[in-house]
Amino acid sequence: LKTETLPERLIHEAKFFAETGEHLDVDNITLCAGSRDSDGVVPSVSWSVVGRRVGVDWCGPRNADDVLRARAVVS
Repeated sequence: LKTETLPERLIHEAKFFAETGEHLDVDNITLCAGSRDSDGVVPSVSWSVVGRRVGVDWCGPRNADDVLRARAVVS
């Protein structure tokens, strides 16, 4: 499964917000596995309702959670 990279996900957020006025990942977190580093750590992106901002964090293999999702890349 090809998933979004971190830059693709950030562009996706900006485009989605410009078109809808809403944010992606209000209830979930997108794993950007296309940007995995050599240690297996993956960036993740979510919308913080409290902070009213898009946040980027890093998830390691031990950070499994029900809210983590991957977005497939559409060619």
